[in-house]
Amino acid sequence: MVYYYDLPKYVNLFLSELILKFMKNWPFFFLLLSYFCSFSQEKLQEISYHRIEIDLDGKLDEDIWAKLPEYSNFKKFFPTDQITAEHQTKVKIFHNGKYLFIGANYLDAQPEHLINSLKRDDHFNTIVNSDAFGIVIDTYSKQQSGYYFCLNTRGALVDAIIEYSGNNYQINNSWNCNWEAKCSQYNAEKIFEIKIPLNAMNFDSKNRSWNLQFFMHDIKINSWSSLAPLTNNRRQFDLRYAVPFTIGHLDEIKNAVTTIIPSVTGIYAKDFILKKEQSAIRPSIDMQYNLTQSLRLDATVNPDFSQVDLDQQVINLSRFSVYFPERRNFFLEASDLFNNLGTSNVNPFYSRTIGSKTPIIAGLKLSGNLYSKMKIGLLNVQTNKKNEVLQENFSAIVIQNNLSNQLTSTAYFTNLQNRFDTKNNYFNRILGFNLNYISKDKTISGNFKSSKSFSLTPNQSNSFIFSGIEYNTRKVVIAASIEYLGEHYISDLGFTPRLYNYDAISRTTIRNGYIHNNSELMLIRFPKSKIIDFYRYLWLKNDLYLDSKGQLVEHNLFLNNAIFFKNSSRAFVNLYNDQINLKYTFEPLNNSIIMKGQYNNYYARIGYFSAINKNFNFQTNIQYGSYYEGRLFRYFMSSKYIVSSYFNVLADYELNALNLNALGMGNFHLFRLTTELFFTNRLNWTNYFQYNTQLNDVNFNSRLQWEYKPLSYIYLVATDNFNENLRQKNWGIALKVNYRLDL
Repeated sequence: MVYYYDLPKYVNLFLSELILKFMKNWPFFFLLLSYFCSFSQEKLQEISYHRIEIDLDGKLDEDIWAKLPEYSNFKKFFPTDQITAEHQTKVKIFHNGKYLFIGANYLDAQPEHLINSLKRDDHFNTIVNSDAFGIVIDTYSKQQSGYYFCLNTRGALVDAIIEYSGNNYQINNSWNCNWEAKCSQYNAEKIFEIKIPLNAMNFDSKNRSWNLQFFMHDIKINSWSSLAPLTNNRRQFDLRYAVPFTIGHLDEIKNAVTTIIPSVTGIYAKDFILKKEQSAIRPSIDMQYNLTQSLRLDATVNPDFSQVDLDQQVINLSRFSVYFPERRNFFLEASDLFNNLGTSNVNPFYSRTIGSKTPIIAGLKLSGNLYSKMKIGLLNVQTNKKNEVLQENFSAIVIQNNLSNQLTSTAYFTNLQNRFDTKNNYFNRILGFNLNYISKDKTISGNFKSSKSFSLTPNQSNSFIFSGIEYNTRKVVIAASIEYLGEHYISDLGFTPRLYNYDAISRTTIRNGYIHNNSELMLIRFPKSKIIDFYRYLWLKNDLYLDSKGQLVEHNLFLNNAIFFKNSSRAFVNLYNDQINLKYTFEPLNNSIIMKGQYNNYYARIGYFSAINKNFNFQTNIQYGSYYEGRLFRYFMSSKYIVSSYFNVLADYELNALNLNALGMGNFHLFRLTTELFFTNRLNWTNYFQYNTQLNDVNFNSRLQWEYKPLSYIYLVATDNFNENLRQKNWGIALKVNYRLDL
């Protein structure tokens, strides 16, 4: 029996034994202590609330910055992803109920800057190829969608929505937010001060956990780093690697906000072929209202899209249509919901079909979260009648639900209808369901997609089914999928290029359903080298297309080997084999028709990308091989010269030399020259010159853009088109002014 007066003795004996055990097993206890310390540090990560205002000057000299916890110890992402960054970034963060404030210090070793662009929302040049700091925010911690804010060291901004596309993440940098940021410099140290309005982001006031990622690009030394470590087979905005932060006082955040953007556009155009002139003044208005902090209503009346960037021309020698991305602001809010319903071959919703034939009268959209696990999107757009094209009504409903942290379901419905024509009551509807899966260790992802189309005439073969799985690690990628598309799967509101086959002799388009099987294997090796980052010593892709009867339509085999260097340059060799059972005649050259039959094309491509941290950088590739009844030689060269942070010159050239033997020969040239002059990071002047012999078009486009206040713009755009003989076809000029008012 132990009495109370013996307790000190037994306590001393217990502590002595514990110390002896620790001396014998100190590695285990050290690891255990490290685990609990790291766990405690993770719990301490927070976005604290302070009711103060900040003078946004890029100096971080207010008292609050000295009191906040600091997040550092950034890990390298590129070119090596296994070490701590040689130059560290220190980040602090808090909110005041209205704005999220972020301060960052990058301990650069050089006072110089390397900047590719000062244009807002030019993600590739302004951020990827420039010295820049970025933030990723997942306000629901569901790894489905998020927000992306970046600025380079000259203060140019990029904001975007992060979308999950089924197996990977992508950004839509046409989304805009009225945020501010300043960058300053003290000796070599770069300082960033950022102010993001909280009501610009959707979130659940009951969810106190947000996931964040911070990253830094130092292009001068080709060093990319991030707070949360991730392997470089991922993207730095991959939401699965973001760090959990606790955010307090969400009840202090004002959720009601109204944004009104009135605009007016004046145009003048002259068509020299049709001998017509056109002039007009077109007012329009866009509105946005937060019903709650997580549910948003967008409206547009008489919208004008003259501010849309010019689509870059391409040479298309395939049998199918080319996909162009959406650039119009009204369709970009909640685009992560609407744009990723299908695959690259079958997309049930493609917003560029809306308003492509007739002008839009008005549109209304409701999007956001009903609660933290359920997200919805409702869209309705009415177009006007134009010539023989009737008035049309477009609508879509999307409901996304997180069944668990690994499983997400999506149900959707789209509808196109001639609502105001009693004689031709045409409609086309799609009803679909998707499932997305991500494993806990982030290596396995799977997708199942299924939908049916409905029109006036019922048909049986009106289904689309897709099932795919991917295993993705740092050194191995294995993927497989199977896809079925019925010939009566009509999606007037979507994009299904392989469904429609044009016959050059009959001048008709025939629908053909198909079965598509895809398999892929990628193997990567990381050598111990001061020059080479990694080898992609095998990338094998196999695409097999069968018709509804199981007969071969097309078989594509692709083999790639590539070397990636630590200075960001890379070289590759590609081998291709396309077996094609051509069922419809094809006309790649004018008056030279390739007849039906069996074709076996073999060709190779070799290419090189130079290092991106030079004032002059380029990429080039050469392709040669068989092409149906003849041969195809292709040469491509793209170059960029950074004269300074304020002036760039870009030149692209592509030659497709096609020899079809008895059917004839043809050379298709595409040349594009672009100049970019940045007076400031809010005033820029861009000029395009495009020469495309396939389209018999010479195009000049000049665009002056001034952001005279945040997200309020004046655009002056002039365009001139000629044929290849430099005979003028048409020209026009447009002036647009809009004003953003946040209430």
